[in-house]
Amino acid sequence: MEQWKDDDIAMKYTRAENATGPFADIMVREAGLGNLRDGEKISALDIATGTGAVVAALHDAVGKEKWDQVNVVAGDVSEGMLAYLQKRGAREGWKNVDVRKIDGANIGTQESFTHIFINFAIFVLPPNTLQTCTSLLQANGFLAVSTWAYFPWYPLLSRAVAALPSPPPMPSYSAVAQRIYNTIPWDEAYVRSVLEKEGMRDVQIVQEKKRVDCGTPAQFVETMSLPLQMVAGAWEEGERAALVKEVGDSVRRIASEEAGGEGETVWMEFEGIVGFGWKA
Repeated sequence: MEQWKDDDIAMKYTRAENATGPFADIMVREAGLGNLRDGEKISALDIATGTGAVVAALHDAVGKEKWDQVNVVAGDVSEGMLAYLQKRGAREGWKNVDVRKIDGANIGTQESFTHIFINFAIFVLPPNTLQTCTSLLQANGFLAVSTWAYFPWYPLLSRAVAALPSPPPMPSYSAVAQRIYNTIPWDEAYVRSVLEKEGMRDVQIVQEKKRVDCGTPAQFVETMSLPLQMVAGAWEEGERAALVKEVGDSVRRIASEEAGGEGETVWMEFEGIVGFGWKA
């Protein structure tokens, strides 16, 4: 999607890590990386790394004293995301993080990995991505993907559209989900089935809810830019830009009312699905 290539995408998405980060923690936890043995080497690939939620979770779990044992390739198609992550890595002192431009349609490496993570991106990547990933995994390597079980922002966005003087058509929840997921039902059963189809063993699914700090109403609107673009795809092209601005202002007003003011915090409960397994 073209919006992922915007220069300011990292700044728009940084707050969204509050929602994706807890599920990155689950991935890393289930991989057992909090119990890394002395001398054990880890080589991880994080596809569609974004602002680095998985990279951060991995380093937190391993502990600073063992960072020398960890090598991470963090890839994304967005130059803005990669520039942000490069600076974040330097600020955090991460030692062996290789930030690369990686297109899911052509991962473009012959390296092998002990761990591969895809955090909330599998549904926007090409259908052969998992097949490619399993080919890059070492024997007994760990693969984890995550997806959403529900979009908690949809009711608020729907109300914001309805509140306009001349509201445009609001796509149904299922229509929005189909657009985000490219018509594929990325639910618990489907995640399990695709991992098993690629030959992963001991496949497990964790589905959890997390109460998330979405920032102030103004910050929340920034993170809503991508969902809003998804909904705007159903509107007349000539009116789209103006409507996006109007709906964004309406979202901010409603979020402010619910939070109790412009300086207060918007809270939402996000529900995610993490599927994982090991290469036979």
